[in-house]
Amino acid sequence: MKTFEHHFCHIVMILLDNAIETALERNISNTAITVVIDFQDEAETTLQIIVEDTLGGIWQKPLESIFEFESSRQNDKNTQHGTGLFMLKTILETFFKGIISATNTAKGARFEIKIIE
Repeated sequence: MKTFEHHFCHIVMILLDNAIETALERNISNTAITVVIDFQDEAETTLQIIVEDTLGGIWQKPLESIFEFESSRQNDKNTQHGTGLFMLKTILETFFKGIISATNTAKGARFEIKIIE
């Protein structure tokens, strides 16, 4: 993390910015964004980041396509979302050898990032 601090901050900011933009697009004023960071230092050092919101979930189908470049370009309707999640995944895999997953919850979306060193 110390070597690529700027890239790590960029990852978190993309997730937060997408949630804020979604709240504005959907005109949702009473929302919550929860960020949980868990660090475990056992046999392997693991950093887990969970970002969860109450914005109604991810509408794009299939859900996993939100991380694909072509899909993000096709679904960019003059919003700020664009290629952000594609860039996030690329940065995460390239610099941190990490993984990201997205799921819908009862109230919104949940993104889970794992980095194992």
